[in-house]
Amino acid sequence: MSMRLRVAIGLVAFASLATALPRAVAAPAQPVLLRMVRTVGERSTYLCRADGTMRVDLPTDLAGTIPDALAGDIGFHISVEVSTAVREVADGVADLGLSINAVQLGLRIGDRSFEVVADSAKAQVVVDGEVTFDSTEGELADVPLAGLLFGRELFLARMNDVGDLVGMGLTGLLSAVADTPAVQDVFEHIAQMVPATLPTEPVRVGDTWQSPVVVDVPEMGLTGGGEIRFVLRSLGDAAAGTLTQVGVRGTVGVADFHLAEAVLGLPMIGVDAETMDIPGVRLSGLTTVKGEMLLDPATNQLERLNCTADLRTTLDAGIPGITAGILTTADCSIERLSHGPSR
Repeated sequence: MSMRLRVAIGLVAFASLATALPRAVAAPAQPVLLRMVRTVGERSTYLCRADGTMRVDLPTDLAGTIPDALAGDIGFHISVEVSTAVREVADGVADLGLSINAVQLGLRIGDRSFEVVADSAKAQVVVDGEVTFDSTEGELADVPLAGLLFGRELFLARMNDVGDLVGMGLTGLLSAVADTPAVQDVFEHIAQMVPATLPTEPVRVGDTWQSPVVVDVPEMGLTGGGEIRFVLRSLGDAAAGTLTQVGVRGTVGVADFHLAEAVLGLPMIGVDAETMDIPGVRLSGLTTVKGEMLLDPATNQLERLNCTADLRTTLDAGIPGITAGILTTADCSIERLSHGPSR
């Protein structure tokens, strides 16, 4: 081998080694503290959707007692548009006003379909493609019920900078008619069911964290809980237009939910337990969720959530030895449609 060839091979080998060494000894990326940044006056609009099916698994001796339509898959669709407005930010906690802009609820049973559509303009009920109720027609045409409920701030939420819901309440019309201690207690328990989404400590790509879910609404006989686990898959770059990716996985269970206790425990005025004939149905179940969150890298606010949810429920109708299983599967999403200063 000539001297010139040996020198060339040596230079190539040295260059390859020099290129690889920085990668081998490069220090790991510094951990990042993920915190939500909110500004007073900003407003966001989100579209929340769930599309899925439900199947009832009855004991063999009862399977022939229900209509054939109920024996198959029951399809459902839920779509809710919600707006939030930041009213105040102090010590990492933001006060948010919430309004429901539009709702669409759909149900498909066999060859039949049922749908409820409502927004600030009108509310409709559609059965098998035919409008059977329209709030802008008939005796209720002059009563702006839809305009009173939709597109107006009716709820208040307090959320800290790791996405933990620390309080809820009523405002506007609802606060005037339903803001009672019983309602406040229910909202307090509901807030515990919403887990924090961001870690309390700095994290690197690949790190994981957990958030507990507490299901405890004694007024409605509802108890249970679980845990949601998160993993930081990538960090976004605002300049490059990329989003932060966070994996989501977890389970939440509900134990021995009693329908009669739930109905009688609702914070309503004038409910008389002695005169209400409510079936003694009990439910228990486990929900498994798996998906991904996409966050704005500049503010760590949610841009989109995609997940699948599987709910396996056992129903006890109070008949000894007879229970039914219900399997519900849904594709769920939350998408931020707009973001900016309040109009």
